[in-house]
Amino acid sequence: MARTTTTTGEVGRHLRQLFDAGSAVGLSDGELLERFAAAGDDAGRCESAFEAIVARHGPAVLSVCRQVLGDSHAAEDAFQATFLVLVRRSGSLRIRAGGSLGAWLYGVACRTAMKARKATMRRRVRERRAARPEARAGTAIAEVEAADAGIALHAEVVRLPARYREAVVLCYFEGRTHDEAAATIGCPVGTVRGRLARARDLLRGRLTRRGLAPSMAGLTTAGLEARAVAIVPPSLLRATLGAALDQAHAGAARSMIAVLQGIAASRPTSAITIAAAVGLVAVGIALRMATGSPVASGPIAPVAPIAAAAETPAPDEPLGDPLPPHGRVRLGSDAFRHGVEVNEVFVPRDGKRLVTIDSDRVIHIWDAATGRSLHRIELAGRNFARIALSPDGKTIATTEPSPEHRLRLWDVATGRERRRLHTPRDESCDCPIFTPDGRSLITLGSVRQGEREPGQSPRCFDIRDLTASGARRRQLVGNWGGIWEFDVSPDGRTIAAIDDRVYVGGRAVLNRPHGVAMRGAIDLVDIATGRLRLVLGAEGLSIRSQAFSPDSTYLAVGFDDGTVRVYDTADGRERLPRMVHRVPVGPPPPRSDPEEERRMQASGRWSPLPISSAYANWLEVIDALAFSPDGKILAGGSRLAAVTPSRGSLFFWDFARGDELRRVEGFPAGPISLAFSADGRTIAVAGTNEPRPRIWEVATGREVLPQAGHLRAILALAISPRDGTVFTGGRDGTVRRWDASTGRELAVIARFEGRTVDRLAIAPDGRTLVIQGNFGDPVVWSVAEGRELAHLAGFAGGTPLLFPIACSPDGRSALFGRTIWDLATGERRAELHIRDDPGPVSVWVSLYHPDGRPILSTGPGFIWAWDAATGEDQGVVMRNEALRYGLAAISPDGHLLATSPLLHLTDPEPAERWIDLWDLSTGREAARLPAHGGAGRGLAFSPDGRLLVEFRSDNSAISNASEPDPREPAIWIWNIAARRELREFNGHRGRVNAAAFTPDGRALITAGDEGTAMVWDISDLAGR
Repeated sequence: MARTTTTTGEVGRHLRQLFDAGSAVGLSDGELLERFAAAGDDAGRCESAFEAIVARHGPAVLSVCRQVLGDSHAAEDAFQATFLVLVRRSGSLRIRAGGSLGAWLYGVACRTAMKARKATMRRRVRERRAARPEARAGTAIAEVEAADAGIALHAEVVRLPARYREAVVLCYFEGRTHDEAAATIGCPVGTVRGRLARARDLLRGRLTRRGLAPSMAGLTTAGLEARAVAIVPPSLLRATLGAALDQAHAGAARSMIAVLQGIAASRPTSAITIAAAVGLVAVGIALRMATGSPVASGPIAPVAPIAAAAETPAPDEPLGDPLPPHGRVRLGSDAFRHGVEVNEVFVPRDGKRLVTIDSDRVIHIWDAATGRSLHRIELAGRNFARIALSPDGKTIATTEPSPEHRLRLWDVATGRERRRLHTPRDESCDCPIFTPDGRSLITLGSVRQGEREPGQSPRCFDIRDLTASGARRRQLVGNWGGIWEFDVSPDGRTIAAIDDRVYVGGRAVLNRPHGVAMRGAIDLVDIATGRLRLVLGAEGLSIRSQAFSPDSTYLAVGFDDGTVRVYDTADGRERLPRMVHRVPVGPPPPRSDPEEERRMQASGRWSPLPISSAYANWLEVIDALAFSPDGKILAGGSRLAAVTPSRGSLFFWDFARGDELRRVEGFPAGPISLAFSADGRTIAVAGTNEPRPRIWEVATGREVLPQAGHLRAILALAISPRDGTVFTGGRDGTVRRWDASTGRELAVIARFEGRTVDRLAIAPDGRTLVIQGNFGDPVVWSVAEGRELAHLAGFAGGTPLLFPIACSPDGRSALFGRTIWDLATGERRAELHIRDDPGPVSVWVSLYHPDGRPILSTGPGFIWAWDAATGEDQGVVMRNEALRYGLAAISPDGHLLATSPLLHLTDPEPAERWIDLWDLSTGREAARLPAHGGAGRGLAFSPDGRLLVEFRSDNSAISNASEPDPREPAIWIWNIAARRELREFNGHRGRVNAAAFTPDGRALITAGDEGTAMVWDISDLAGR
């Protein structure tokens, strides 16, 4: 069980407050404020009263500041400023008997945060105007404010009459029940309900006039959730308390207090004075948001060993690489991002860099402070690669299948190759690991068939001397099984290898009769003698991870039954409490009969049922383990398979006691690689299917350098025709809304936990989205309310890999594959079918004609037209049996159809690809553009029809090449009339999955597998 530690000083402070100043329990806000104002020089009495006020109303105030500003540092500044205004007004502010300070503090917090937000936007507009003189400040600010329903809601709540605002704040933002609110206000419960009803009516009318129509049920939920997550950090509480006491008793101790006192000295305290003070403090907060200055805080509070980690707000300014040429702004940060899943992460001893390798064998060396990519190393081959980092953190060892340079050493500082170590052509060389002294390299090799003795394993360990020629010094050959992976103990004496045998009765047996490959045993091999010392394992369980303690005394092993078992490396006995990470969520499946197992074992045919197949839906799997440098903390990554969809977490254990200290949730499928920093304060984590590593503070469970945007690849993109707002959907199951002019994430409007959002389409009025993913049928989603409006059931099937979603020009229907739905009701209107032939039609892409009357579809060898109302066929526009038109786009005027063959049936790998432009009035080919190599991903016309964008990636289902080099172009823009290419773009680290022009045609937005979207400036192409 987790234990909470409290220092002697903390106990003394609480006792002093309790007995010297009196308990604050049961006192009203007015009494607390009176006690604070009248405390004089009694520091204990003053402190306890003010601390009680902050504890009572701080969560709601901090929630409002975070929701309005979006930046955690700026929100904390606004939080402090709000309570400093309270200190300034404490002598004159009067609260009626039984009344609440909540509504008054809410108003001050809203005004402070909104002024800071507006100052920040004005600064950004000035910067944009310097770059683009045609930008208008007032219009840009109004558009941003109008786009954010949450900001508008807070602004209208502040404008409510006091009696209505008080009821809303107490019930919706502080989470009190109607009875509690009635007791606080001092009125009947019916009066509270009546005021809430009147407040809802007023808010609904005012927000509707703003062009918004939120659900008041959503208001209630948002308020309760805000209170649940807005826990005031101890450091912020202490800093606010210290500032308040300084202002009350010692004068100007901090810059914000000095501002407030300067205003107070210039004129009598009044509402105007306080408003001016709030305005000046807001400017300070805006500057903080602009510069990213750190927040001053007191000493670090003792860490309570509890499991908690809320989503950490991302910094206002994204980190990562500079924008590429013609890049206007990036949606989301590309710090630490690969184009595909990261497999391993390493932290050099100096802590200045981070080293990662992905599933496409691409190594990145990152600047640990900014997330910028310093060096990029591409390895040959396609198979999964293991790399190693030397103990001093200066050298990377890699293995490759090419016989010319199988084993190479790279310099971390420069990213350049240092040395090549050659191996015989007929020997394998995998999984390099440095010995702790850095003088030798151990690799997993192979024993030639003719040289292998009976019973010997085909795999061996090669020890290479790095101080001389690099030739193999020794080879360790034994009777272990096929080895999956191995580690070397910190003292350099032992190899722990996970093999494919099954652990039974203290020994490992081969499992070949049934052909089940299993990670069932760990072989401890003495490096000096090459002997197998011990075999470790747990009967019937599969081993998922292992880690040596820093003193080499213990080996922690993670199994797929949710346990971490610790073995003594000297005798192989299980030591310390077994760390049961999670209990089963239901009864386990039945096991086989023990007598039958014994009979099968005696006959040599026995094979236990692997836990991975029998218990996969019941228990947690421990996929990663790592010890802190001092050996006091054991960190692990788990994947919970007890629910669908799967989810993962990062956990920290006190190794001596076996208690879980804390848990970090929010990993879609679980961590697979962990690396502590040299000082043990942070840990780098690579997660399953995540294209970037993430760094966490060990003491607090908070993310270091949190980033805005998607955790995984962006697969879908839609732009509102009304205001140019950008919507993105990704592999992390979220739909996010962005301001394309600033790159700021405005909101997460939809979340499908553990699922994937593959496609988005937006209605012409910009108020409705159609979302489709692997969660089932498409859904109709309200942008303003953030909720599902309709479920589009009855999908007719086809080829979902290629189907886009399209909304009709009148916004009344949606098209997906061969099915047409009514957007208002969610009912299926029609299905595309050939007249007099009820059988299914194989189509790949279906699009509405701009006039809304016909539907055009492409498929295997044809382009077909259909009636948009009935779905009946209107004939073939073009037919070519050799082609499969997988990519298509219609020009805005409806005259041209652009297509590109996804496959050429007579030549699967043609020497060249092309884009066909079809004249829809004649059905004939108007032109052919020479498309670029690689597999195409999509086409899109500009709003005026003059430009055509082509985007593709070599990393696709058809072309399985490695992660694209961000220096190579993957996006091209064509001038349709001139039939010539105007510009190419590069900058995405992964494949490009979606592209769209902004409504004004001055920018192009693309989204990629690394999880970011890029806004490209094409305003200079208007006349070309």
